[in-house]
Amino acid sequence: MIFLGDVAHPFNNRPNWPLALREMGPLVVNLEGPICTYEQQVLSSAAILFNHPSVLEELEECNVVAACLANNHITDIADGVDSTLNHLNSKGILGFGAVVSKALDVVPKPVTYGGFEYVFLGFGWEVIQCEGYGNKKEGVVPLNKSNVITKVCQARSLYPNAKIICNFHWNYELELYPQPAHRELAMLAVDNGADLIIGHHPHIVGGIELYKNVPIVYSLGNWWLPQGVFFNGKIKYPEESYQQLAFEFRLDGSHKCHWYSYHPETHDLSYELVENLTSSQRVEALTPFSGMNSQEYYAWFKINRKKSKALPIYKSIDSVVSNKIKDFWIKVRHPLMLVAKRFLKVFRKHL
Repeated sequence: MIFLGDVAHPFNNRPNWPLALREMGPLVVNLEGPICTYEQQVLSSAAILFNHPSVLEELEECNVVAACLANNHITDIADGVDSTLNHLNSKGILGFGAVVSKALDVVPKPVTYGGFEYVFLGFGWEVIQCEGYGNKKEGVVPLNKSNVITKVCQARSLYPNAKIICNFHWNYELELYPQPAHRELAMLAVDNGADLIIGHHPHIVGGIELYKNVPIVYSLGNWWLPQGVFFNGKIKYPEESYQQLAFEFRLDGSHKCHWYSYHPETHDLSYELVENLTSSQRVEALTPFSGMNSQEYYAWFKINRKKSKALPIYKSIDSVVSNKIKDFWIKVRHPLMLVAKRFLKVFRKHL
């Protein structure tokens, strides 16, 4: 089974993904934005990501069996979760990680492939604007310790022989290394029965650790997110985001990393190479912290993290009060930075 990163397709003709994907077995994608009709699309300065229904043709051709909806853009358009689930259901594709109301937040039925069952669970970190559901409001399944452990245990109880796959939308954009608390949560999920952890949101490929022989893929990065199109043409990522990873999960443990390159001028993807996970030089370079305990990793992360501009470190998933204070700061940080930028712009204009 192949796992791909973020997909947001704004064009009214289908994507042009590498043909080899159609022969690589079933795929799972992260739909970074709802599937909506052409009339609903908004290419403006608003921070909106979406997928035109033409993406469904490619999903079907490439044998996509499930799509994660647990992210910070699935609710960008009103009724986006409901619209997306309906589009996916029409093609027999499981949408998971977001629901139209709290009452429907249950463990999804497994997807069967090759005689094996796969249960897909998706969670989104509300700190990064993953909008949680309500009693009468659609939204994302929240990423927190209680929720994750409860869902994993329920899935293991309901489907004892299934492979349980957790998709976590977490961390800060362009942060190369996992938050210590998130790394801790991923390992707890494995302790309670998860067979694979897949991470999204940073928009760059992160490292991969094997914990109790279970892969923790901290970030798959982008897969199909055309630059210079969204946000009135302003959405662009640095060159390191051009590296794309298709992660192949194999039941015998011989997992593989398929590497691609994104070309922003043409929005094409070109194949580079395939590596075995355990001997991948790229993965080794991205995961210098592999095997560290929690204390060692926290000390290492403080020195080596990439995103440190007024952004707090989440040290432990159990630091409830401290984490709530940090959550509040992040919520007010963004508007404060916007005010500061406007002030500097006005100030420089009058110099």
